[in-house]
Amino acid sequence: MARITGGGRMSTTTTPAPPATSLPIWPGTPPEYDDSSREQMVVACDGGEQVAEAWVAQIRTRGLEPLQIHVRARPAAETHLYEADRDLIGLPQLRRVLQTANVGLRLLVAGCEWQVLTVLRVAIECGMIHDEIRAHATGDPQRIVVFCVHCEAEFLSPNVLGGDPTTCPRCRRHLEVHPHVNSSAARYLGSDADAGVLL
Repeated sequence: MARITGGGRMSTTTTPAPPATSLPIWPGTPPEYDDSSREQMVVACDGGEQVAEAWVAQIRTRGLEPLQIHVRARPAAETHLYEADRDLIGLPQLRRVLQTANVGLRLLVAGCEWQVLTVLRVAIECGMIHDEIRAHATGDPQRIVVFCVHCEAEFLSPNVLGGDPTTCPRCRRHLEVHPHVNSSAARYLGSDADAGVLL
């Protein structure tokens, strides 16, 4: 910010810019479904059941019956190596349906953030475009998928953004989780939390 001092000289004061982030921004209320197509699919992830039910009810008022798929997390350790098709019940079925879907399909997905992001990744991999998808994450993210930049492991972790480091279950490094989400891979970035520490 520039200002004029008493002597008429230009003085520049700078305010540090906030760190750049690429976190998903979710609307406070679920988006409306896209009524431009008769082909509708509703995916309910953990925590998204009520939103999904509301979408189904709206679609049925048009005399349409949407395809419904439920995606659920398998019980597992709090932090563990992540494999989407193994860890999410219903995801392989969703992938098969999307691979053979008709052109014009509209996808609606609701639930906890890490599951919604994973479903979005699968939908894009299967050829859908962003304009064909409506998504809503419910509640604050309690768990996140982290990518370790050192050993390239993907693992499910408690949400430690802005907090204590998490430990990569493969290389055992303590990782700082950065406020950056790779949207195409649906994961947060983690790097060595001790890299800048001088011993």
